[in-house]
Amino acid sequence: MRIRKWVEVFSIFYLLFAICFSASAHVLKSDGVIGADLHIEPDDDPYVGAPATLYLDFKDLSGKFLLDQCDCRMSISLDNSQLYEASLVSFTASYTFAKPASYLLTVSGTPKHIRAFQPFSLEYPIRVARMVPPAAASQKSKTHNHNSIILYGISAIITFFILYYEKNKAKLFS
Repeated sequence: MRIRKWVEVFSIFYLLFAICFSASAHVLKSDGVIGADLHIEPDDDPYVGAPATLYLDFKDLSGKFLLDQCDCRMSISLDNSQLYEASLVSFTASYTFAKPASYLLTVSGTPKHIRAFQPFSLEYPIRVARMVPPAAASQKSKTHNHNSIILYGISAIITFFILYYEKNKAKLFS
């Protein structure tokens, strides 16, 4: 019975650990029936002076939105001054933030054909403050992922041995 208690405690800690290391900072904004999740690499926290990749995952409750049927625009502004504007032709874009600041990403779209979908405009505040060189950030991310895999593997092995012991303890001590 004591082992079962340890298994329960270990399982709770394992779940808490898994939840903590799988957190996401993706931001969902919507305008009517159309919305989009924004994800930024690296780590949803861009570096100053290094390219950041912006990923948009569109969601449409009406099911009518298609990117190739959209006259979609993306702009980035700082202090009400537009720094960048481009047509959005794929779900990803790259931009290098020049200085630490709070930027505003605006994604808007109108249908190329009447009634194809509802026009929309989405705004995402982006805080850029990290000054770490991109090479060091990439190494940190790889190390974190490697360590997570090792910890998950060790946790799985320990769980297997505890369950094996619990199931076969009568055979082991007879």
